[in-house]
Amino acid sequence: MTAAVTAQPPVPDAFVGAWERVGLSIDGGPLEETADVLWLQSPHWFADLRTDRATGQVTACFAGITTWTPPTLRWNRHIDLVEVDHDDVGHIEWDGDDLVESGVFPFPGTDGPATYLERWRRLPDDRPVRAMAEPGRVFVQAGVHALEVVSIGGTVEGRRRELTSRGWVASS
Repeated sequence: MTAAVTAQPPVPDAFVGAWERVGLSIDGGPLEETADVLWLQSPHWFADLRTDRATGQVTACFAGITTWTPPTLRWNRHIDLVEVDHDDVGHIEWDGDDLVESGVFPFPGTDGPATYLERWRRLPDDRPVRAMAEPGRVFVQAGVHALEVVSIGGTVEGRRRELTSRGWVASS
C-alpha cells in the first residue's frame, strides 16, 4: 500500500488532525447530528468511524487515502464496512475554524444519491499525527485520538481509542 501513497501529494496541513462531525443535513433538511463521527486525517491516510448515539452500533467505518484537488477532498476507500458504488468526494469551504463539506452521496434511506452538507470541527490535542497501513488494516493516530479499521476474513471492524492518564482506552 505504500506505493500508492508516494504517488499522491500530501493533503494540506489544514486538514491533518482529528475532526468531529457536529452536523449533517441531507437534501436541505435540518443540520443535526445523531451519531458520534470521528475522522482522523494524516498527510495521506484517513480513518472514519460512525457510531449511532441511540443504539451504540457502528453504522460506518472506512479508511484509505485522501487526495486534495481544490476545492475538493476525495476519500479513496481501501477498507469499507458498507461498500458504496459512488465516489466519496466533498466540496470544501471554511466557516471560521469549521470545515464545511458538501456534495452528493447515496445515503441509506434515500432513493439514490442525495445532496448533503456536513460541518466538521477540529478536536483538541490532535498532534502529532501518525499513520500506518498494510493490506486489510489502516491505523491513524492524531494526538490523543486513534482509529483502526481492519478487514479480517471479510469482516470489517472499526476501533476507536483515546489516550488518557491510564493509557489507551476504548471509547465510543
